[in-house]
Amino acid sequence: LFRICPVNRYAAQKQYWAEQKKYQAGESLFEEDMLNKLKHAADKEKEQNDMEYQKMLGVNVQYGGTVQLLHVKSDKYLTVLKNSPARLERNAMKVYLDKNGNEGSWFYVEPVYKHSFLGDNVNAGDRISLVPYSYSPTSTTSGHIKPQLHLSHMRLPDYQAGFEVNCLNELTEWQVFMFLQFDENHNNILKSGDVVRLFHADQQTFLTLDSVPVKFEDVVFLRLTNRPSAADATSSRALWEVQVVQPEAYRGAAASWMERFRFKHLATDMYLSVERMRSGKTKSGQ
Repeated sequence: LFRICPVNRYAAQKQYWAEQKKYQAGESLFEEDMLNKLKHAADKEKEQNDMEYQKMLGVNVQYGGTVQLLHVKSDKYLTVLKNSPARLERNAMKVYLDKNGNEGSWFYVEPVYKHSFLGDNVNAGDRISLVPYSYSPTSTTSGHIKPQLHLSHMRLPDYQAGFEVNCLNELTEWQVFMFLQFDENHNNILKSGDVVRLFHADQQTFLTLDSVPVKFEDVVFLRLTNRPSAADATSSRALWEVQVVQPEAYRGAAASWMERFRFKHLATDMYLSVERMRSGKTKSGQ
C-alpha cells in the first residue's frame, strides 16, 4: 500500500547529510556554526516540501507527471539505487525503501497502452509503467524499453511467497487500485489501514492473539497488562488492523456508524472471527 506524493526537493538536505557525516568523522572543513546554517536550510526545505504536499492534495495524477511513492506501513519512500546491483536478478538495479527519500525516489508515470497519452489523467484500474526520473521521458526509440520498476520472477530466499522488485529495462505493468481518496485520509478519522488496540474498559484488558504455553496454539483472549497504566501497553500481539468492508476488494474507506468491519491481527495476518461452540455459547477465534 503506497501513498502518492508530489516530488520532494533534496538539494539542501543532501548537502547537510554529506557534511554531517564528514563532521562526525572529523573530516569536515566546516565549523559547527556553518553546519547549523546547513541544518536550518535543510529544515526549511523540508517545510517547503510539506507545504507543496498540502497544496497538491486532490490534484489528479497525469501521465508524464513525476511522483514519489510512500510505503504506508513503513513510512519510507520507494527508491532506486542506481549504482547498486539488485540482490538476485543480474543486470538489474537495487530498489529499496528509504526513510527520507532522494532523487532516486522520483518516478515518471507512463502509459502502458497506446490509447493513453501524456497529459491524460491516470484512472483507477489503469496499467502504468514507473520510470526513474534519471531516465529521460523523451527517449522513445523504437524497440527500446527504458529501465523501470520491475517485478522479477525470482523468489526471495528468506520469504518464499515474495518476489524481488528491482529496476530493469524489461516491461512490467503495474495496475493502479484506489484505496483511499485524499479527503478520506485524515488522522482524526478511523479508516481502513489504521492499527488499533481493542480495549475492554471494565476489565482493563486488551484483546490479544497469542500462543498458549501448554498447547502451543494461537488463541484470542483478554490480556491484563502489568504496566502502571493500561495506555502504556506495547505488545504487538494486541495490534489489529481495521478494514472497512467494501464491495471492491482493494478499496478502503473512512469508517462510519452501522458499517461492517474486519480486524486483521498485525503479527499473524489472521482475521478475528466468532465461532459458535457446541454448547451454544460463542467464542472469539482467529
